[in-house]
Amino acid sequence: MQEIALALGAMGVHARSALPLLTNLLGELPGRFAARANIGEDRKWELFWLRGAVARAIAQIDNTDKASLAVMVEHADSDAIARRFLAGLGSKASQFAPELTRKLASTNGQPQAATAELLWHIDPNNTAIVPALKQVMQHTNSAMRAHAAYWYWKVTGDATTAINVIIAGLEEPPSSASQMFPQWLGQMEAAARPAVPVLKKALWHHNIYARRNARKALEKIDPAALDVLKPRD
Repeated sequence: MQEIALALGAMGVHARSALPLLTNLLGELPGRFAARANIGEDRKWELFWLRGAVARAIAQIDNTDKASLAVMVEHADSDAIARRFLAGLGSKASQFAPELTRKLASTNGQPQAATAELLWHIDPNNTAIVPALKQVMQHTNSAMRAHAAYWYWKVTGDATTAINVIIAGLEEPPSSASQMFPQWLGQMEAAARPAVPVLKKALWHHNIYARRNARKALEKIDPAALDVLKPRD
């Protein structure tokens, strides 16, 4: 059913005839639908993602539908696709800025960084964004710190602070998170030029994906830094 909703959403306005069905389904999710379909607590995440897919489909067909947008806002801190969709609406979604601002004060870690990211897209001058990102940059999880640091740079333009946080993560002992840090630096492109020496060192990182992403990052930031690796005539 989730796949059907996603397909209808991809059709956009051409699927307008499906709006009544999708709207009714969204109204039943998760409670009444779970009871009617005899879905237990052990499958609550299936209902969560189905509800998100249905809301997104409605919004893709009619981006003025307040009920579907409200569900997407509710899911935004854990659903990157919903977050990107809402971010694409920009100030058209500014009606949700107060709710997102309140949410910043009651979350931490990844949900807080994701909420700050979305809030910046729809209300860029909101004074709650920077303090929230600074808070996440103090988190014990280095991947969360790096995510927040990247968006801190996007919001403030302070590349030095962001780079220092991301480099600190890259220099930690290898882990499944190692590959993420060069990715964030690559996203910063020329602004991450001070990180070139660290990225060159990461070309010999113990994590193969960190090595690959370090090369990709250097290709964006300073392709000449890779010349030393090319065979000489």
